[in-house]
Amino acid sequence: FTEISNEQPKEWLPPYYAAYSFATMCFLEKDRIKKDQYLDKAQTYIDRAFTVQPGNPEIMVLQAYIYQQRVEVDPANRTEDYGTLVQVAMEDAKKLDPDNPRLHFLIAQTTFFAPESLGGGIAKACPLVKTAMQKYAENKPLMDIAPKWGEALTNYMNTICESVNR
Repeated sequence: FTEISNEQPKEWLPPYYAAYSFATMCFLEKDRIKKDQYLDKAQTYIDRAFTVQPGNPEIMVLQAYIYQQRVEVDPANRTEDYGTLVQVAMEDAKKLDPDNPRLHFLIAQTTFFAPESLGGGIAKACPLVKTAMQKYAENKPLMDIAPKWGEALTNYMNTICESVNR
């Protein structure tokens, strides 16, 4: 995706997917310095995508996802700053596309994995997971190469919700 992004500088999807790839690689890495390096690269490509398509809600949702990853690297020191950026990016994306399934996935995921003491937890997240599942079902991508991420984890969270609610 990085090479395609360089070859297709007027397209937003190649840098978008490069950013998504680096953000996802962060999950697989244990070293916090390397995680930040992946997120720095992700930010470079998301900035490039914004240059091509400013105001694109898909890019805004991915930006929120990258900010979430920044929080996860060092929650004690980053929650205040990056947590606020996550909320702003999600609110901006919601204004432009309130039915975006990835937006609803991030909302559900954030609640699902947050401690109950901070307003999260499975019980609070399950209705949000159902909403995300509904949005994935109702909003199928218009192109094969359009963003689709988040659905598998939404289904996983739903399985947990169903097992808890039995």
